[in-house]
Amino acid sequence: GMAKRWQQSRTADAAPIQIAVNLSPRQIAHGEVHLSWPAYLAELGLPGQHLCVEITENALLDQRPEIAQHLAALRSAGICIALDDFGTGYSAMGYLKKFAIDGLKIDQSFIRDMLNQPGDRAIVEAIIAMSQKLGIRVVAEGLEQTQQCALLQQYGCDYGQGFLFAEALPATTFAAQQGIREGT
Repeated sequence: GMAKRWQQSRTADAAPIQIAVNLSPRQIAHGEVHLSWPAYLAELGLPGQHLCVEITENALLDQRPEIAQHLAALRSAGICIALDDFGTGYSAMGYLKKFAIDGLKIDQSFIRDMLNQPGDRAIVEAIIAMSQKLGIRVVAEGLEQTQQCALLQQYGCDYGQGFLFAEALPATTFAAQQGIREGT
């Protein structure tokens, strides 16, 4: 409901508000999010693109067929699927193609040290280049310095998140900062 209020407060040409939700492999396999979330978004009158389900690489390595089926159901409802903390797990590249991932988030451990660690810098650049070729959008986690941001822009990173932009905020505080009143 809050996403709808936030979206309504924006100008028509503004990018859509997107809420990201982390899911474990167990929640994907045994929960009914693949049924309930598309229905809830439809009830609110919001397209699926307003929700992004973030999963870990371990979820893709899980061989239960229902995980692939449930992720496919979410994607068919327009809901985005993103890999969280990319690069810290098994990073099985074939799964990026098999599961048609919409986005990935480069783990902050690579971003934190990329300015003074050539290896981390090379990994970040390679992840971004690979993602561009696959049509996957990239978010850099844990941005704290403008130099990190400049380097990521040079590499073609799509988005960044971290204290450089804002600390984590309660939804009501964010809304107040944006001039959005409750109930509007």
